[in-house]
Amino acid sequence: MNRILLAASALVAVPAFAQTSPPQPPQAATASPSSPPVATTIAPPSVVPPPVAPRRHKPSPAELRVRTANAKATQEPAAPAFVNAVQVYPYGEGVLYRLFAAPERVSDIALQPGEAIVSVAAGDTARWTVGDTTSGSGESRRVHILVKPFAAGLSTNLVITTDRRAYHLQLDSTPATAMAALSWTYPQDEMIAIRRQQASAEAARPLLRNHPPTHRQPRQRRIAARPRPPRLLPQPHRNFRRARRWSLPARRAGRTSDLTAVLFRSVAAAASPA
Repeated sequence: MNRILLAASALVAVPAFAQTSPPQPPQAATASPSSPPVATTIAPPSVVPPPVAPRRHKPSPAELRVRTANAKATQEPAAPAFVNAVQVYPYGEGVLYRLFAAPERVSDIALQPGEAIVSVAAGDTARWTVGDTTSGSGESRRVHILVKPFAAGLSTNLVITTDRRAYHLQLDSTPATAMAALSWTYPQDEMIAIRRQQASAEAARPLLRNHPPTHRQPRQRRIAARPRPPRLLPQPHRNFRRARRWSLPARRAGRTSDLTAVLFRSVAAAASPA
């Protein structure tokens, strides 16, 4: 009896999870009739066309003439024109001035003192930095245009207009060579200043009376004073000789009428009775 009670108590002490049913095998998923199957399509690989080489444009005669004119009008930096690190160009109307710049380097374009800037235009503003500043004050106030490229191998042009003139520059960027500064001399303005100084000095000069004229007088022909006719003698041959001596200056001056008058007086005196 005791053994039966122990067996029953052992069955009661078995945990509940030991009596769970064995796992069921997985069932295949069935598609619902409301969602039809979607057919997937595979796109064919895209065909990339080969790159087409650009056609070489043959320049027209007009383009060649423009290129030739620009090449002739371009003024390059010269060694004798450097003042320390500043390249000084003589200004001329319609001249293209070359400026070499480099990345991380600022090039200075200095205008004439007292010149007021109107506008600045560059061909490539995306890869070039262009700014302006001033130095000095009053009559010595000077405008400076600052130029810097972002990379080497760039080329563009720059046009600067002021209240006096227009500047045309050709900008080229190099890996490490850059011009520190650039300026101009103005021969026409210097000639105008010299003429004004001469005119002011002439106006300030005091007036002198009986001042001889500065222009050269035409050369006048000198005429010798006419000598008195000689006294006639009774001998005709002696009168003739004296008449010839007396009329020598007259004959040199081209006055032959005096000699004729003397001879006539001599012959008339000889023919008259003593």
